[in-house]
Amino acid sequence: MPASSPAARRLQTAALVTTGVGTYAIAVAQGSLAAANYNFAFVDGALSVTPATLTGTADNKSRLYGETNPVFTITYTGFVNSENAGIVTGTLLSSTIAETNSPVGNYPITVSGQSAPNYTINYVAGTLSVNRLRYWSRLTIRAGLTVRPILFSVRLSVGWSMVKRIAFWKGRWLSTRSLRRTARLEAIRLASAG
Repeated sequence: MPASSPAARRLQTAALVTTGVGTYAIAVAQGSLAAANYNFAFVDGALSVTPATLTGTADNKSRLYGETNPVFTITYTGFVNSENAGIVTGTLLSSTIAETNSPVGNYPITVSGQSAPNYTINYVAGTLSVNRLRYWSRLTIRAGLTVRPILFSVRLSVGWSMVKRIAFWKGRWLSTRSLRRTARLEAIRLASAG
């Protein structure tokens, strides 16, 4: 039988499908190998079990302009051997360049800092969406002794709040308006509250 025949030689290793990352000996024995005028010398080989790859993707989040950033989270994919995120250890480090007063728009969420035995982790950024603020308030118009509340909504591209007061005093309309932050008025809607 030729020396190269799989049936003739005997190879074995201690590594299994679920064996962790590392280097394991591949033992070779003569088995049924035979050749006239030759003696056999065998040298063990090595089996290298390398880490599998996990993908850690930052979950997309959203908030309104002027709010603080939400808690960032991550989702892992790529587990083998029926394993799950329970084997991941370490503190998740997450960040974004968006601050409370950052303009409306999309900002990357970066994540890192965790590990899992027998895996390497590739991190993928998510997206934080900062959305326009919709502000609702109540406007009260005083005409003499008559008080008529009016509901109004203001949509601002930026800004936190707006306060507007109108009063009829001694034959004249007086009004004051203040903004906590500079804002561009996009739309206003009035509705009588009765």
